[in-house]
Amino acid sequence: MKFLEVYDFTVELLEMSNLTFQFKGMWFAGMDMLVTVDPANIHYMLSSNFSNYTKGPAFKEVFDVFKDAIFNTDSELWKNLRNAAQARLNHQGFQRFSLRTTRSKLKNGFVTLFNHFAKVGTIVNLQDLFQRAFDTTMVLITGSDPTSLSIEMPENEFAKALTDAREAIVYRHVKPRFSWKL
Repeated sequence: MKFLEVYDFTVELLEMSNLTFQFKGMWFAGMDMLVTVDPANIHYMLSSNFSNYTKGPAFKEVFDVFKDAIFNTDSELWKNLRNAAQARLNHQGFQRFSLRTTRSKLKNGFVTLFNHFAKVGTIVNLQDLFQRAFDTTMVLITGSDPTSLSIEMPENEFAKALTDAREAIVYRHVKPRFSWKL
């Protein structure tokens, strides 16, 4: 089944089930989950009652690539990381830097590439191109520009590493623990 088919099927399920449904996975995979896109549920879980939804050790093991980043933490450590991130994101200097970086990537990256591709008549994989917008995030986080949004379309090793990590996490999530531990 193609990704878009899975996506469309999931959207249909959510629409038929009042934006929330319980998914029962294979008994050996431990993939039973509640799927919701209901804004009231999301607000309840992420804001008003966040402390009731801890990630726990099994989650941390599957997502161990993130170590103690905000994605993997609970309680006081999560609050501290969240406050630090909010302070940084809300700082006017960071917001100006973000705006400058984004404008620069649009002008010197996307516009330049689209003009070049139009001139030479190249067929463009938009998914690949838009994934290269991660350059902006890299500049904002590390101060370093991998310049994957260039006419040469170089491979971005960091983006590839993130894709590999994401695939490993999905594998760990859908396979029984004993199989991925091997």
